[in-house]
Amino acid sequence: MRDGPDPMPEVNRFEVFGETPAATERIAPGYCGADMEAEHVARYRWASAAVRGQGVLDVACGTGYGSARLLRAGARSVCSLDVSAAALAFGRGFRLGTFLVNSA
Repeated sequence: MRDGPDPMPEVNRFEVFGETPAATERIAPGYCGADMEAEHVARYRWASAAVRGQGVLDVACGTGYGSARLLRAGARSVCSLDVSAAALAFGRGFRLGTFLVNSA
């Protein structure tokens, strides 16, 4: 029996998140550096204050991990939009809301 949380699996960030040298900011909690994760979580915390009862469009959402936070904050619905099908496919496995692949 192990103590502590299970470690996050190693992932190929290009295959899983659709990252390229020009697009490296697609994240999911536990899959990136603590500073970048904290910055993204702070953005969703800020946005959470304004979503109660609203339909939310989360453009350039990456893996869409913020959809669950926005729904918990009272959003009526969340539609997560990103150009990376790989990032959204990863997020669909454990996130809530609607996920659409498209460019903003």
